[in-house]
Amino acid sequence: MFQFDKPSLKNLILVPKEFLELKQYSGPLYGYIREETGVHVILGWKGSEPPQALNAARIGYAGSKAGKGIHVVYKDGRPEFFFRQRGNKDVPLTIDADAEGNEGFALVQNIYSRQKGLLETDYMMSKTAVIAGCGSVGSVVALQLARAGVGRFALADTDVMDIHNICRHQCGLTDIGRYKVDALRDRILQINPTADVKAIPKLIQDSGREFQGYVGENAVIIGAGDNRISAAVCNDIAIEHGIPFISLCFWTRACVCEIFTWLPGSDDICYRCALPEAVENSIKEMDRNAFYIGQEAAQKASFEPGIGIDVEFGSTVASKIALDIINLDNPNYTQRVLHTLTQYTWVCNTNEEAIGGSSAAIFPNPLDIARNITFNGAIAFNHKNTSSREV
Repeated sequence: MFQFDKPSLKNLILVPKEFLELKQYSGPLYGYIREETGVHVILGWKGSEPPQALNAARIGYAGSKAGKGIHVVYKDGRPEFFFRQRGNKDVPLTIDADAEGNEGFALVQNIYSRQKGLLETDYMMSKTAVIAGCGSVGSVVALQLARAGVGRFALADTDVMDIHNICRHQCGLTDIGRYKVDALRDRILQINPTADVKAIPKLIQDSGREFQGYVGENAVIIGAGDNRISAAVCNDIAIEHGIPFISLCFWTRACVCEIFTWLPGSDDICYRCALPEAVENSIKEMDRNAFYIGQEAAQKASFEPGIGIDVEFGSTVASKIALDIINLDNPNYTQRVLHTLTQYTWVCNTNEEAIGGSSAAIFPNPLDIARNITFNGAIAFNHKNTSSREV
């Protein structure tokens, strides 16, 4: 692909291989004109318009109708591209080619080319991520999986983007007032326009038939909501359909990320059975802030529950675990972290009491991982250099 440090490669046009195969297409072109760099891109044409999420504009025309912007003429069946500048001056554009001289790009292949040998695109594109909760946590996981090549998503959340979300959420100011699921769907499509993304502005427990077709054998369900009942419902769905489940949540000010997994065909305990009191309290209280900062702090909180980088740290670890789960049956994939962890894992972001309170001080070091947590009525935490205690 093109290199900006070579002036001779200016006035380039990036063209999909499918367009080059059309031979004598006549009609509008959609994409982006980049006058500042001289590198332009075609993303669609009549009958193959790009998704609205890409915000692609009509940038020109192919055929006899030449106007401002990009236009294409055919010579012996081969397209020639020009950019019409001010004063009707036509500047010829060179079709970008790879190192072997092959012109045009294959969208999905080129998007994921840097992952070749690490993740198999065809395998990943057949996988589905059902994500309950599309806030600061779910949005990180969704976009990480989209960048890894997951091809299908079902997103559930009732929240609307607000200004105070911007400092932690993966979406931005242009999404204020939209459902988070709609905003996140567009971000996924901006990474992979061929992805199949269903946005469901409902709670996971109210979604019912909305998920039909998305909870098959190639799916993983991810609980990233702001209460434990949604995670429990996700695990219920996973058990019903025999698909893997992973949940993640954060303690006070995101000092610790709590990651729980359930795999079909294993001896794993379900979320409700492992954390009965926590789930029951979540049902009773349904207090959003309590999920992040605890009951006492929720009553007098004057701060946001964790800064973005703290939320992203734990969410990225959970995303790596999700990738391992997605590739459990892939013989060509090397497990990253799942095989070193237990079903219930705590990832410490910071052990500073000033940030996370006394719970954070359980950990002897920041960026620590606790694996040997057991379920025995109450949750017991055993870690080197610390005594056992209830949490």
